[in-house]
Amino acid sequence: MGCWLTIFCMKTMLRVIINILIVVVCIGAILFISRNVVARKSVELGVRTVTGFPMKIRTVSLAANLGSITVTDMYLKNPEGFTETHFMDVTSMRAEFKPMSVVKRATHITSLKMDVPKLTIVRNKDGVYNVMRLESIETLRRPRTGTEKPRPYHLDEFTVALGTVTIEDESSGKQPTRTIKVEKEFTFKNITDADAVPKLILLLVMKHAELAQIGVNLMDLKANIGSPAAEIDKIVAQAPKRIVPATR
Repeated sequence: MGCWLTIFCMKTMLRVIINILIVVVCIGAILFISRNVVARKSVELGVRTVTGFPMKIRTVSLAANLGSITVTDMYLKNPEGFTETHFMDVTSMRAEFKPMSVVKRATHITSLKMDVPKLTIVRNKDGVYNVMRLESIETLRRPRTGTEKPRPYHLDEFTVALGTVTIEDESSGKQPTRTIKVEKEFTFKNITDADAVPKLILLLVMKHAELAQIGVNLMDLKANIGSPAAEIDKIVAQAPKRIVPATR
């Protein structure tokens, strides 16, 4: 009798263990399949936090090893108050990072690459540039408050291929437009400011175009970014030619 009871208990425990494993596998499969949904929400939140601008994204793909994320066809739109709707087209963006650094809230991105075929700088009828409405740029003009330290952040290498920069001025009522062909690829290293990417892109624009009364000067912007922008003149001068095809 004791032997049969032992066998019965062992079989019952085995069935319980198998059922638990099935549940764990199913949950793991669901999480794995839905990882791109989670990644999409993370990208949208991150971009919105840094820019504050509305956006549209076609696809977001998180690698199976959770160590890289790829975004295709991301369009940043201007906030309210601008006739021109589009701000920046990003046809491709790929970030490689250390997954555990995200868990530990000390983000370490080893590589970030962006293809930007078109960037539109608009000065609205009130004389305000759209780039000055970027959340990361507006912080340059705000007085610092509180003593909270920013979370640790490190981006080893940031590469952006910039196609054309179109500048529109709605303040005069005639909407004069000029387009500058940049068509180069720029690389910055050792970035420790989580808001540095849009600042570096603005810095590149200011190196290629004169933006009157923009509200922030070139030297202040370089000083705020720090070491990644220290050799901006050399980076611009040595940037290789790169034509970025547009999809829109």
